[in-house]
Amino acid sequence: MGAYEERIEVIRRMIREAYLALPGEEEEKLAKEVVGLLDNVELLAALEVEEGPPPPAVEPAELREDLARPSLPLPRALANAPDTHDAFVAVPKILATEEKGDKP
Repeated sequence: MGAYEERIEVIRRMIREAYLALPGEEEEKLAKEVVGLLDNVELLAALEVEEGPPPPAVEPAELREDLARPSLPLPRALANAPDTHDAFVAVPKILATEEKGDKP
């Protein structure tokens, strides 16, 4: 068994020990993705990076003065809202999404 297969087996064992109930093909896909990530981390760790001067500090941007200005009157701001409650836009409560097969 090669190093790649050993890593795949370690990941599979971790999946089972974490009590993740994955179908066989999902477990295989996850194991391969994790091994790929670990390989990339090893590649990055192996890079020899020359030590150089630190990057120059970023100059702070010139900001405009923060002044209070008139805004929209409340009735005009709420004019296009589908529903309002007091001085707020009312939105429906969402308990679940239909993407996962749940019904609200």
